[in-house]
Amino acid sequence: MIPALRNATLLFAITLASCSTYRGTGHVVDTAVGVPSRRCFHHEKLVVHSNYCSAFHKKRKQPTWVAWTLSSAETNGKQKRANNFQPDSLLRTKYRVTTRDYSNSGYDRGHLCPAADNKFSRRAMDECFLMSNMCPQLHELNAGGWQALEDSCRIWAVREDSIVVVAGPVFQSRRPPFIGTQHKVAVPDAFFKVVLSLRPGHEKAIGFLFSNSKTPQSVEGAARSVREVERIAKLNFFPRLPKQQQDALETKSSLADWR
Repeated sequence: MIPALRNATLLFAITLASCSTYRGTGHVVDTAVGVPSRRCFHHEKLVVHSNYCSAFHKKRKQPTWVAWTLSSAETNGKQKRANNFQPDSLLRTKYRVTTRDYSNSGYDRGHLCPAADNKFSRRAMDECFLMSNMCPQLHELNAGGWQALEDSCRIWAVREDSIVVVAGPVFQSRRPPFIGTQHKVAVPDAFFKVVLSLRPGHEKAIGFLFSNSKTPQSVEGAARSVREVERIAKLNFFPRLPKQQQDALETKSSLADWR
């Protein structure tokens, strides 16, 4: 194994160990289940915060993915939205995107792990406003279909006791546009989110794809199988599940199973 790949594999293993953060009231939930696998991490830095872990893409200056667990209890937190966007001190200075990089760009600082999923703790709330959790997202999507899906996920977390969520950007062009002055931040073509419930006897998974556009989009219209999202995002989700279970869960896209 070449040194770079060996180091990436070691970091991946450390991240898996570090992401096991939540024990639900009805069953054990391991956030590491949501950590995707892929062939190469040489452009990414794996970052672990108190409520989520992510792979930060050094060239695109944003996460490739962010994974977290949301429990029923965590949806009832009392922490107010921070709105205090800050650079991530866990990244080297040259990768620390600031809110100024988004100024007058026409794009929102779009959360991947949303603020309302982190209101159970002051630390979690503050960390979800780190710029390493943001992607350039058009406001129509951020305040439209994407927000509607975030609201749905919180409803599902209550019904399922807990869910595992992974979200990230999709780049279809090799030369995407960039925003920012000090740090060049790539603009995604689309966004994905995959959701997994391991409630005993009711296990299920579903994926979603939204274009980064001003066109109105619905949760229903964005629903896909996890397998289809894997193909487009070029990631392997839920790799720690047994293959037979992955095949059973990832090939369905029934939103009715979640309602």
